[in-house]
Amino acid sequence: MVAIVLLAVGWRHSVEDNHALQARLAQRAARSQQDASFYQYDLAQLEQGKRDQEQRLHYMTRNLGVLEARINRLDSLGARLVAKVKLDPQMFAFDHLPAIGGGDIAAATRIPEEQHLEDQVDLLLHGSDHLGSKLDSINFYLMLKHDQHRAKPHLWPVDGGWLSSNFGLRVDPFSGRMAFHYGVDIADHIGENVRASAAGVVVFAGADGGYGHLVELDHGFGYRTRYAHLHDTVVQVGDVVKAGSVVGHIGSTGHSTGPHLHYEVRLHGRCINPANYLPSHHS
Repeated sequence: MVAIVLLAVGWRHSVEDNHALQARLAQRAARSQQDASFYQYDLAQLEQGKRDQEQRLHYMTRNLGVLEARINRLDSLGARLVAKVKLDPQMFAFDHLPAIGGGDIAAATRIPEEQHLEDQVDLLLHGSDHLGSKLDSINFYLMLKHDQHRAKPHLWPVDGGWLSSNFGLRVDPFSGRMAFHYGVDIADHIGENVRASAAGVVVFAGADGGYGHLVELDHGFGYRTRYAHLHDTVVQVGDVVKAGSVVGHIGSTGHSTGPHLHYEVRLHGRCINPANYLPSHHS
């Protein structure tokens, strides 16, 4: 009987120990699961941080590439502007770094915050875009001024010859009355070259009443020139001619008393004195 009682007591203690062990194991499992959850959370945070860093790196790399391309373009545009306006190429050397400096060495060695870098890149991108627009406007203006300068008649329209009649009031050789002469006459031998006094487009080439055989050029910016009494024309409407190109030859067609070129300069439809556009010397 005593043995049975002892056996029962031992079995009860064994059951209690087993329950306690299971409880401890359950607690450990719960703690392990909780730790695993913490680890998974930390891992997820790290993964998210990694993705954020990759996105920021991609953003920085892409924008730095854009910035580099814009800087190269601005350097090229700046170099052209320096050449156009004839600035000092050593002072404005776009293929060298500009002269910069600073006194706070400690501050220069500190690594700036990441957000600050992104803000600086955004600021530089905006600034380069704004600067590019300004330089484009300046370049366009300089090109416009350059083209306007080239549009002005500036060459003698013949290789030789001499002024036989000026611009303004004169006695008309046919009527004997005072009449306004809208160009200048340059006497020369028949067949001598007549040249465009500036680059332009042929807007008329053919016979035109008292003008005889006539060529008219449009140079842009309101400038047009006329070459009249020609023996013949060697251009057609729509032809683009360079300054100095031959457009015809000296003749005496139309209302003419002898071989010469009647040369007109018009600005926005108004005849102006061609002498103001003729160089003082010609070959």
